[in-house]
Formats: sequence, structure tokens, C-alpha cells
Amino acid sequence: MLLSKSFNKINIKRLSTLKKKIMTCKKLAPVGITDKNINENVVKLQYAVRGPIPSRAIEIEKDLKNKKEGKYAFSRTIRANIGDAQAMGQKPFTYVRQMISAISLLSLESNHREALNYLPSDVVLRAKEIVDSMDGKSMGAYTNSTGIARISQNVQTYIHERDAKGHGELSKDIQNILKNQSESISGVVDMDDGFQSEHVFLSAGASAAIRTMLTLLIGSKNVKQSGIMIPVPQYPLYSASIDEYNMKSIPYYLNESNGWSMEIEELERSLEQHKAKCTPRAIVVINPGNPTGNVLTLENLVKIVQFAYKNNLIILSDEVYQYNVYDKNLKFYSMKSVVKELGLPITLASFHSISKGYFGECGLRGGYCELYNASDFTWNMIKKVLSVNLCPSTISQSVIDLLVNPPKKDEISFNQYYNDMDAVLSELKLKAQMVTDKLNEIEGITCNPVKGAMYAFPQIQIPEKAILKAKELKVEPDSLYCMELLENHGVCVVPGSGFLQKPDTYHFRTTILPPKELLTEMLEIIKQFHYEFTKKYA
Repeated sequence: MLLSKSFNKINIKRLSTLKKKIMTCKKLAPVGITDKNINENVVKLQYAVRGPIPSRAIEIEKDLKNKKEGKYAFSRTIRANIGDAQAMGQKPFTYVRQMISAISLLSLESNHREALNYLPSDVVLRAKEIVDSMDGKSMGAYTNSTGIARISQNVQTYIHERDAKGHGELSKDIQNILKNQSESISGVVDMDDGFQSEHVFLSAGASAAIRTMLTLLIGSKNVKQSGIMIPVPQYPLYSASIDEYNMKSIPYYLNESNGWSMEIEELERSLEQHKAKCTPRAIVVINPGNPTGNVLTLENLVKIVQFAYKNNLIILSDEVYQYNVYDKNLKFYSMKSVVKELGLPITLASFHSISKGYFGECGLRGGYCELYNASDFTWNMIKKVLSVNLCPSTISQSVIDLLVNPPKKDEISFNQYYNDMDAVLSELKLKAQMVTDKLNEIEGITCNPVKGAMYAFPQIQIPEKAILKAKELKVEPDSLYCMELLENHGVCVVPGSGFLQKPDTYHFRTTILPPKELLTEMLEIIKQFHYEFTKKYA
């Protein structure tokens, strides 16, 4: 008992001494990441598609879910800010979901595979082929950093077959374009010079593949920053990644008055203006266009390739919307088919994805890059970069295989697959026309026809008082417009300033993905709001 009291006295004395020492210590500065020591390139980058306005939409949705009565004049939000088809109600492809189920089941012990009996036999057979190509015959195993070899080969086969269709007509059309040029650039590639190589790597969405290619172009120390030519308006992935990697954007403006066409004179102007500030390394081409909904003509593509070759630029060709062409007078031409036909030894990286087109599998994160006309050294460096991230998901790789190698005519799932595809693309075509027509009915809004992709990018007339109000709030005028549209009516679109735009013009981007009834309601809301906004700031 006495011993216990003695220990207590000692402990109390020690605690008292320690407390005095702590009180006399200087206040310790926190150690961590702060606004003073963070990577300034991260602070600089902006990604408007998930920027302040979509973030505010999430806050509003939480309020509505928690039934905060009377706070808003609407009961739900309409999220038209991002090209996420299934989030907007598009049904998943039956074939894709069946295949994912079969691949998962085949990784189990044989006595747990009873559910396979409920799936079409061609799905099970195909799933077995895919699983057999995985290490350990399991979807849980790593793959090669460039992806499962069998699937990469199927991607190459798909590209060859796609570009072989109508090749004779393409060749004839390009020759006619060259004849009409006062100074044409074309040639024949020497097969022994290391070019005409074709390499494919699979990725966690096209975005990951694009960022991989950009990492190869970051300038070395003690030299000017690398410059990347990007179309304006552009998809913010490019401007954000360029900022993050401490490179320079070289914007070239698409011609809005001519359906967002690409003008060679504008490319030359932009390059000349910026080449003193950086070392131009590549040109980005988005076709069909995001956010503009345009489709580039064959003549546009020929001129881009010639321009890139003349100015020693590689081409980064974003082709994730290649299935989304709605104008019967237009068609998608792959950049590779043009480069190959012109015979110019220029490096081309082309990108595709399972997120867009008709699958709409955004959350599965699957894509690929084909690298054409690149040296073995370049390919080895890409493999090294990819190895750091190990590999994409085996499920996303498997769905890429379904995209590039769909069921054949003699297979059970053929009709279901193509019925699903036709239903998605037909509805998108109708909605593209509907959005174009309805937006152009609104006084003060003009919108080029949505000919491709999944977006409209209308120009909006903003009153001078609203411009002054935005300046006072230190935001862009179209950001003020879009924020008020969200706060007053619950419609979430993205301001054009987030995609870059010509000075003194204002736009917003909306998807065409909501179901027709909801899309009709949204367009009526925009019409009503634009009238209110114009009157408020008149």
C-alpha cells in the first residue's frame, strides 16, 4: 500500500514537471504539404469537367437528399456536365455484362461455376479463351505492362480491318486533294528505316494512354519547355496534363463560323507565335470533337499530317468518338489511314476507349494506344514507363477485346450485340439533332450542328452588366451564367472557359446523353433561364 502511494507521488511530480516543460517550449511548426511547398504545377492545373460547378452540384444533391426544405426551387439536379452514358441512364450491353460474369465465374473452382449454365454458350467459350490467356488463368493475376498479348493482337487486327474498308476510295480522294494543292507533301516510307512499326498498349482508359505519351515529351533540363499544340476549344485533360508536366500549351483556334473546322493558316499562326517561347513537340487532334461535336473532313486531316511533318511534330490523335458520327454526309477517317496513304515517316499515337462510342463503360476504365512509325527505342521507353504502373485491370482489358472483336454472325450473341449497338447510336443521333434544334430556337444562343461525339457547345450572348458582375466576383462570365443556371434550376453544364475559347466569346458544354424526356425538360429549363438571366442583367 505504502509502495503504491510512493509511485503515485512520483508520477504526479513527473507529470507536473513535464507539463511545465511543454508550456515553456516554443510552438512547433507543422510539417506537411502546404501552399508554400506544394508542386506549383498541380496548383495551376484546372479540370473544368469536375471543377467548381460540378462540385457545387454534388453539394446541392446532398442537400436535396437530406430533404432541406425550401432551400432550392427544384427537387433534383440534371447532370449534363460529363460524358458518362450509364450515369445518365444508358443500359449496359447485355453481351458485356454476360462476359464479365463468365470471366469472374471461370476464375472459381469448377464446383462453383453452376451459373455458367445460364449464359449463352458462345459467351462462355469466348470468356474461356480470354481467361486462358491470363497468367494463372485468373482475372486476379497481373498481366504484361502493355496488356494481354492476345488482346493487343486483336486490337491490331481491328485497326487493319477498319482501315481496309473503303481504302480504294480513300486513296482516290487523297490523290485528288494532293492534285489541288499548290505545294503538296507526300512520299514513300523506306521499310528499312525503322518506321512503319505498329505497337499497341492497353491502358486504364484513353486518358492514361494520352498521359503516358505526354510524359515522353517533357523537355530535358536546361532547354526550353516542350510545347503541345491543342485545339481550342479542347478537352481539359490536355491543358491540365500539360500544366502538370510543366509544358506549354500552343492553342490553335477551331473556326466556329465554319462548323468548328480546322484552318491551316491558324495552325501556322499559332506555331509561329509560340515557337520562341517553347520547343513545339506534338499536335493534338480530337476527332470527332470534344467539346465541339464536329467531325473533321478528309482534307482537314491531310493538311494536319502535312503540317505536322513539315514542322517536325508527332501527332496525338484522340479518336474515342469514332463510332459517334451522326451526319450522313460525313464519316470518320482514322489518322493512321491518312498518314499511311500519304507515306510520310511521322510518328502517330492514336487513342480509343470503351468509355464512349456505344459501350459507355466509363467506370471500367479501358482504352488503348496504337503507336505507328516509332523507333524501337521509343517503344522500349514506353514499356519502361508503363511498367511503373504494372498493368491495367484485367476486366477492362477483356472489355476492350469485346469492342474490337465483337461476336460473329454465326454466334448466338450476334443479334443481341448489334441490336444493343443500333439502339444506342440511333437514339444518340436523334438527341444530337434535338439538342441542335432546341438550342438554336433560343434568342441569344447559337449552336453549330452536333455532327459527332456526345456534346453541344453553344455560344451564348452575355449582357454587359453580367460581365461586370463576373469581374467583380473574379470569375469568368460564362462561369457566372452556369453557376446561376445550377443554383436556380438545378441544371449542371460546364462553362466554355473551362475548355478555352476565343477571347470575348462565351459558351457552355452540355452532353446529349440524358434520356429524351429529361433532355427535353433540360432544354426548356435552359430556354427559360436564358430569358431570366438576360432580363436580370439587362
